[in-house]
Amino acid sequence: MEKTSKFSIKHRINWAMASFGGQLINGIYGALLPIFYVDYLGLVESAEIIYWIQIIYVLVNA
Repeated sequence: MEKTSKFSIKHRINWAMASFGGQLINGIYGALLPIFYVDYLGLVESAEIIYWIQIIYVLVNA
């Protein structure tokens, strides 16, 4: 049986910072997406479509 390698504290902190950066970018993208749909594409009347697009994005990105 092989022994699994242990990660040092430094490696764990680096992985956590990389994960935080990715989640930050995803959060910014998710927050600005409705602004793009409403302001640039003019989907003001169809707000329900924007909500469905957001739900699909969250499910696919999970």
